[in-house]
Amino acid sequence: MKTATITPASSKPTKSAKNSSPPTDQGHHRRKPKPKETLKQSQADKRIDFLLRQHFDDDPDFRPLILKLAEHDPTPKKKYLAWLVKHWTGPWNPSDADLKRVARHLETHHKGAKYFSPLSWTGLRLEDAGYHADIFRYTPQTLAKLGGRIAEIIRIDEEDKQIRKGNLVITGGAEIAYKDERWTVLRVRTQSALNRLGQGCGWCVCGRGGHGYSFPFDFVLSSDGERFLAHKGEIRDRWDNSPTANLYYEIFRVVNLGSDGYDRAVAQVEEAIKTKQRHTAEIENQLMQHPDLAIWYAEKVIQGRWQEFEEFVRVATLPAGHAADYAIYCLREPWPRFENKIKRSVVPLAQYRRAFPGAIPKTDEEIFQENLAHWRAYTAKARRPWSHDSIQWQAESRERNVDFENRLLLNYSEASIKRFAKLVASLATSEIASEYRSKIQSYFTEATDEKTQVVNDELGPVICGRICRRLPEVEALIADDPESSFAYAKGISQRFLDGEAAIRTEPELWCQYTKKFLRSTPIPRQQSNHSPRVLPPRTYKVAWR
Repeated sequence: MKTATITPASSKPTKSAKNSSPPTDQGHHRRKPKPKETLKQSQADKRIDFLLRQHFDDDPDFRPLILKLAEHDPTPKKKYLAWLVKHWTGPWNPSDADLKRVARHLETHHKGAKYFSPLSWTGLRLEDAGYHADIFRYTPQTLAKLGGRIAEIIRIDEEDKQIRKGNLVITGGAEIAYKDERWTVLRVRTQSALNRLGQGCGWCVCGRGGHGYSFPFDFVLSSDGERFLAHKGEIRDRWDNSPTANLYYEIFRVVNLGSDGYDRAVAQVEEAIKTKQRHTAEIENQLMQHPDLAIWYAEKVIQGRWQEFEEFVRVATLPAGHAADYAIYCLREPWPRFENKIKRSVVPLAQYRRAFPGAIPKTDEEIFQENLAHWRAYTAKARRPWSHDSIQWQAESRERNVDFENRLLLNYSEASIKRFAKLVASLATSEIASEYRSKIQSYFTEATDEKTQVVNDELGPVICGRICRRLPEVEALIADDPESSFAYAKGISQRFLDGEAAIRTEPELWCQYTKKFLRSTPIPRQQSNHSPRVLPPRTYKVAWR
């Protein structure tokens, strides 16, 4: 009989036995054993160990030194630690202040690393400015010199991002001109600032060239993020379209309030007129710098005398027109302080005299010019001359021009000579005769120049033939000249007794003189003894057969 064999308890069951044995728990699944946990070394620790082996032969005494240098590396993975160790082991012997300064430059360089490729909206590129992403191309000394320029490019890009979001950013080449609760106006003076502020807008001036526009531009930002560009009355929204009429005038008003000097003052005066309230003393002092606006402000807002303005202005600087306007529209009474200046300007003087009759009396010269203008208006062919060489101008001049008169006798027609003589005689016998009688007398005086004497002999009798009334000043000069005396008698249409003796010396002239002025009176016919003719009555009718 076989004895039964018993498997020892320590022996492991076979695969078939293992699979055949039923599980104790039907819902149980066997879990995989957990892997052993191993500590991973960070990238920074790996760099530290590598640098310790490469530069210090893995001497643990130098590990604190590397850790101290690592504190000045701004990156989490210590990507600039190798650069620091390289220069520290070289001739560079930095102090603690130098290490802190280099740490700031490394931080700036790390921020600018993303700008080494051109930006899509600004086109900024650090390589174009001489920067490189490789830190080993720099030394601590050269890195310190370039840090400011890279920081400027980073600042510009950060501003661009804020502008693209619709936030207000003051860029280089632009300044705040005006700001209130709703509007902000930036005065843009450079093309680069205009390009940055105009990102995402359809304005043609945001690019190369100004398309015929000149700086400055006004960049207007509303409280709800809308952007507008204004330039000398032209306003465009971000899509390069014109705003509505109400919005246009509102933006135009805001732009004028933020404009330079005069335009801002105009907007301030218009605002005061609209609100009917005076501005502060500071704004009023600014308005005084522009006399025309100050007078407008005094007339519409103050509505009367502005004592501060009168104390501010000076006679030497205030124009005569503005002085007359202030006296007429603000003072409403004469302003003696500026009358000496007003009377030297034609238009302000006329306005001042119309407003205040008798304030500035007329001078003799002004009376003469008025009479001359009156004579021109009512005398035939006496119109305003076109040039100094015209017959009209030479006749109206109070001084003789012998050269012109000689050319007149040689080159002009007889009708032109008679017209010149008629104009001179008409002026001498009119209300302004005293200004021209001396000129007529010069035609009958003895001249030392032969050419002048010839002109006098020819033109003098022609002028006397055009005189319409007696001139006692001339009679004594022409009484000895037969031709002039005869012409003078014809001009005044009566006998010239003082010149008859001279006329007798010329038989032909005396004959004409006697026929015209010394004819015997006609003898009346003697009465006839015949009976008077009997006239038929008015009602008498003759019957024709």
